[in-house]
Amino acid sequence: MPFHSDIEKWCDLKPNACAVTIGSESFSFQNLIAERDELICRIAGQEMRQKKHPFDANVVAVIAENSSQFVSQFLAATFGQDCCLLLSSALKPVQIRSVLDDIKPDLCFPHSSLEQIDHKLAVVGAARSNDIKFVNDDGATTPFLIGLTSGTTSQPKAFIRNRLSWQKSFARSRSVFDVNETTTTISPGPLAHGLSLYALAETLTAGAHFISMEKFDAAQLVELVKTHEAKRLVLVPTMLSALCKLLETRNIKLNQITSIVSAGAKLDGALLMRARKLIPNVKIFEYYGASELGFITYAERQSSSEHDVGKAFPGVEMTIRDGEGNDLPLGQSGTVWVKSDLVCDGYVSQYDDAGFVHLDGWASVGDIGALDKDGRLTLAGREGDMIISGGNNIYPSSVEAVLLNFDGVENAAVLGLDDAHLGSKLVAIVSGTNIVEAELLAHCRQSLPSYAIPKLIYEAQSWPMTESGKISKKILMDWLANNDDQLRQF
Repeated sequence: MPFHSDIEKWCDLKPNACAVTIGSESFSFQNLIAERDELICRIAGQEMRQKKHPFDANVVAVIAENSSQFVSQFLAATFGQDCCLLLSSALKPVQIRSVLDDIKPDLCFPHSSLEQIDHKLAVVGAARSNDIKFVNDDGATTPFLIGLTSGTTSQPKAFIRNRLSWQKSFARSRSVFDVNETTTTISPGPLAHGLSLYALAETLTAGAHFISMEKFDAAQLVELVKTHEAKRLVLVPTMLSALCKLLETRNIKLNQITSIVSAGAKLDGALLMRARKLIPNVKIFEYYGASELGFITYAERQSSSEHDVGKAFPGVEMTIRDGEGNDLPLGQSGTVWVKSDLVCDGYVSQYDDAGFVHLDGWASVGDIGALDKDGRLTLAGREGDMIISGGNNIYPSSVEAVLLNFDGVENAAVLGLDDAHLGSKLVAIVSGTNIVEAELLAHCRQSLPSYAIPKLIYEAQSWPMTESGKISKKILMDWLANNDDQLRQF
């Protein structure tokens, strides 16, 4: 793993300092290394296939959940030249079975999720010997992580990431986001997903205290900030929105927080202004990236008028290309391509709808955007998310951004329903306070072409969320199809 050496350094310098807190459990740096080493001995005592995989590594499967046990398992599974297959506990048994059939890990740590499937796996047991020579390999370009990312289908795709890509990434992100030994960080999202998993690694390499939650709760988050004197939050916009709503209800402010890093979805202007008011001492950063590509752009957010996703992350180049692979001029929309040493090594297998393309040093996942004269990127959406209505190409994120800029709208989602005349009919789902449909439509007409104005608008009584804290559009589609009571048409 690319940060074992750093954790060992902090273990020597401040062994009793708190490294990780999740729920009611805390680990010092010394505890963390001791737990890791015990698990390394257990792994080393098992029969493994000795790098028979195409990517030349022993693979240890770990079920990711927000627990201190997972952190030590993840460290052990990535030590030396071993590679961790990271599986979310939220995956369905059929999905876990499919990934295991595809990857064929050498070992796995025991977990209740594996008991639900009929699969013969070598489970990590007791160590046969404690006489293990600990040989770190932090400088290698060998793979340390097989992660999963969702495509346009429900079948997860497995991507491979090498150690060097995260080593280089840590140094740059700590500089951009001003992370150091004193930056106690709370990231309340699931550790199975890149945002919080990276925040864990980034914080530990800096020698700081990382805090997570077994399950996100805004009230508990406020208490954690006060108890641990946290300085930084790393979270998705929906979690930030819930936090702001609680602070408004209680009429309190979070003066301790000096930094927020938001990713996973565009941070809309209204939420930005609420956060700056309720967390007055904060710098708010936003970044755009992808599991396969790593960091792409970043920005420190100052005002609600900023609609781009920032400028290139250090060490990253960007260009916009048309469907033939030709570079497009500034201001013209096309496919976003990046050149970076943070890009992953590719997918483990071939997928029918694979979005990741790596060609002549440049890579893309099919996102659509445009660059301005200052090198700032504005995103329209992803190729697979595009809705064709009446022959017009519409990216839901562009319409959602307009809806979110309407006073009173707190959350929004745009979907396309089958329509005999238009092909797809644009439907908007919103929530907030004092929303009047006629006024919202008038607001849309000021910023959107007529074909991109929603034909139907629903109010969500609640929002179905993915494990990573994003709105689940799949469940929203099911609700629309079944006339679910959670949606009320204006």
